[in-house]
Amino acid sequence: MKRFILPLLLLLAVGLLIAAESEPSEVVGYVKYDCVAGLNLVALPIEQGFTLSSEVGDTYPGQIDQISRWDADLQFWESAVFYDFGDGTGIWDPDFNVSIGTPVMASVTSPTTWPQGPRGNNQGTLQKFTGK
Repeated sequence: MKRFILPLLLLLAVGLLIAAESEPSEVVGYVKYDCVAGLNLVALPIEQGFTLSSEVGDTYPGQIDQISRWDADLQFWESAVFYDFGDGTGIWDPDFNVSIGTPVMASVTSPTTWPQGPRGNNQGTLQKFTGK
């Protein structure tokens, strides 16, 4: 029995050492969504610092007319709609809070790339891989 337990414990110890979690890695790439006209499920990028749905929508003038997020507690989509005044201005109503990585459903009026990138350059946004 001792001959069986010792190798088993040795294998268990080696397995625990191998399974140790590594440190988070550096930036590993860009995240881009090629959106089509209609509804598109996307996630908010890390580097753009959006805090309100109106800030997200204003990044895509004339291309997004509605932004929705899922309310898990109430089990429905909360939507911010853009009301155009016809003179190049408008408002988003209701305006709700968003944060990094929030999944949203955007109603896109013409094909675009999400996100526009840190400076509106369609290059996507850097995401960090946390290793988890």
